[in-house]
Amino acid sequence: MRPKKRRPVKCLNCGKEFLTTELRIREGRGKFCSKKCAYAYRKGKPNPKRRRGEERKCPVCGKMFYAKLHKIKEGKGKYCSKACANKSHITKVSRVCLNCGKTFIVKNYRIREGAKYCGVACASEHRIKGNDVVCPVCGKPFHVMPSRAGQKYCSNACSHKSRFPDNCVCVVCGKRFHTGLARLKLGWGKTCSNKCKWEYTASLRKGKQLSLRVKRICEWCNTEFYRTESEVKREATKYCSYECYHLSQVGKTPNRAYPPRVERTCIVCGKHFTVVPSVMQKTDGGKYCSTKCHGVVLSQKWADPEFRKKMFAACGKASIKGSVPERYAFYYISTALKGVEVNLKDWYILGNQEIDISIPIFKVGIEYQGPIHSLPIRGQKILESRQKSDKKKLDRMEAMGWRLFYIHGPRKLRINELEEACDKIIHQLPGFADWKPPQRKLRKRAK
Repeated sequence: MRPKKRRPVKCLNCGKEFLTTELRIREGRGKFCSKKCAYAYRKGKPNPKRRRGEERKCPVCGKMFYAKLHKIKEGKGKYCSKACANKSHITKVSRVCLNCGKTFIVKNYRIREGAKYCGVACASEHRIKGNDVVCPVCGKPFHVMPSRAGQKYCSNACSHKSRFPDNCVCVVCGKRFHTGLARLKLGWGKTCSNKCKWEYTASLRKGKQLSLRVKRICEWCNTEFYRTESEVKREATKYCSYECYHLSQVGKTPNRAYPPRVERTCIVCGKHFTVVPSVMQKTDGGKYCSTKCHGVVLSQKWADPEFRKKMFAACGKASIKGSVPERYAFYYISTALKGVEVNLKDWYILGNQEIDISIPIFKVGIEYQGPIHSLPIRGQKILESRQKSDKKKLDRMEAMGWRLFYIHGPRKLRINELEEACDKIIHQLPGFADWKPPQRKLRKRAK
């Protein structure tokens, strides 16, 4: 490459000669020997090519400066710097102290912060002083702090009373009090406090203020009765009691329209009785007037050995009706006494009372007594009637020359305990005193 031609030029800022190219001179750039001289020369002087503002004088320091055109349009460009602008905003104003009355000078920005006192001592002293004011509602004097100047009432309650005057009278004590419009629309707001409310409700319950209740006549029995105002609004005042209401509703609704009963004649005693048609659909339904007549027929059927064979073949010895302990005891005794007749739920001996397990050859009966025979699970009356029936059964069997053994325990008796109780009964039978029970295997729990 050919070397560029250079020529000496004089710096406009410091007057020093330096070499620069002809291209820079033609473009008007080679005027300063360094950037430092260029910055120093151009500082505070507008560019003649971009001159669109005007020169102004700072009102704070009196220095001339160049203000740009866009700042002039925005209403700015009054000060030469931010420092002069901040100084122009700070002014001093004279104020009067609220405590001592002395005039003091404060800057204008302190006025927005609330410059009311000449010092901290006057401020703290004035806050402690305050004023004594009398409440216009209750007449009670109270102290008002200067920070809460303009307070008229001693409490929120007095303020509320001044805005909302008393519009109700208490039914109990006669005191006037205020309550909301919503409570008045609902029929509330009769008492001024909870204490009066309790007295009012207690008096209503005892019937001391029947004048506050409404007199009504029952539509069924025509008796006089009283109801409260709220019950009258709910229209719950047609009947004096639930009995009258239920009697009035019989036959009105389809659910209460009972089907007509059917007349039948008992095949045992010949007595006439009525039953519901749904009972006729059951087995042996509508044939017996009571369980006593039904038990007579069952005992006669069980006396027939062919009937027993049919029942045992159809159900199995251990699947006849009865609880789980009764069926297991029947199965255990029948297997121990091979060749001996053992019956479950026998109605033949007593006719109208069953025996859980009977051994007719030895004239022995076995009864399983669960908790229902000793505890009032279904009520005290049912327990007394059941114990009376058990005593009657024992007396009848003793009169017939039978022995009755009891197995006492809960409904879910353990198998080992049940087998031990059966072993004691078997040992008391004639010819089985030396009987040995089978060896019991330990039952493992299923995993």
